[in-house]
Amino acid sequence: MTQPIPQLRLIIGIELYAVTLTLAYWITFFSSGSVQVRSDDVYLAFQTACSLGAAWLAVTTLLSAVGLIRRKPFGFVFGLLAGSASIYLGLIDVMFNLTQQMYTVGGAEMMIEILINLHTLLLGPLLIIYLWRHRRAMLNWQSDPSHRGNE
Repeated sequence: MTQPIPQLRLIIGIELYAVTLTLAYWITFFSSGSVQVRSDDVYLAFQTACSLGAAWLAVTTLLSAVGLIRRKPFGFVFGLLAGSASIYLGLIDVMFNLTQQMYTVGGAEMMIEILINLHTLLLGPLLIIYLWRHRRAMLNWQSDPSHRGNE
């Protein structure tokens, strides 16, 4: 019988929470615009370009959560993809914010941007490290009929 993977439900919850926050942010960005820090062409072009990468991040994170819930190895694979996408998007966003001196801008909108930077740059490594530590068990789910333990 397979041993339960510690904190698996917590990781799944974090993934689902991240997908929800990502969708909420982009829906708000494109509908009311209330999360937009600036309204100039450079900022809007950058953010719009990032939306496709954020969609990829949301899809891979959701597929990871589904795979982990179903105890399927694809949850591990998509989790690694999501972790990497999270780091990449976080770094691009930080570089834009630094070169555009965005961190000197005040307001709630910029605080949201800072929280997004922290979120992406913490969640990505956390997910990769967690999944890598438990890779043997997760990759064994396919062949182990007892893989539906209480994690």
